[in-house]
Amino acid sequence: MKALVVVQCFPPLLKNAGGVSKRYFTLCRALIDGLGWQVTLMTPVDVTLSKEDDIKRWLDEGSLVHLAARGVRINSASDGVAVFLDLFSYVNAGKLLREMVVRGGYDCVFCDDVPWRLELLLLTRSLGIPTVVSSHTDITHMKAYKGVVKLVWKIHMLSTRLATVHGTVSRVFGVQMAKTYSVPVNAIWPPILWSQEFKSEPEVWADK
Repeated sequence: MKALVVVQCFPPLLKNAGGVSKRYFTLCRALIDGLGWQVTLMTPVDVTLSKEDDIKRWLDEGSLVHLAARGVRINSASDGVAVFLDLFSYVNAGKLLREMVVRGGYDCVFCDDVPWRLELLLLTRSLGIPTVVSSHTDITHMKAYKGVVKLVWKIHMLSTRLATVHGTVSRVFGVQMAKTYSVPVNAIWPPILWSQEFKSEPEVWADK
């Protein structure tokens, strides 16, 4: 089995968005070590700099392939600095097409809160590849939430309707999102670090 994981956060990025980085690190561990999958990781984070032994072992074995992505840095006077995976980049779009159309063989695509993930989800639907997307941040409380950002957010939430599975990090947040944005929420994904789902063994999820 083969999975494409498209994320903005992954070790060694721990200072900012450390919880998300660790969750997707754990996802890769469950897929590779727990289920024996081959994983291609598309992220702007240079994972080769990670000091995690598992990541180094996976890269050496070839069970984890790092697909380096271009990112874009956004500076906000009110909300700070953030780096996003740029799905509108011609370079990134070309890499996705090459991986999913030319090389192919993917059984599932995992994607986190990447802006404009609608583009990726349209591609996966056209290819018939199941997708699992997660929404772990509600930006409506941020000061930058105005103008074009509102439009981007609405499209971001609308994109969840194209995913096979849309998850949030907790049941409370899931209920809130479903009620506020009228979007389907059918999983706790990726689970928060202290939840029972996060602590459970990979075997529990093998047939789900």
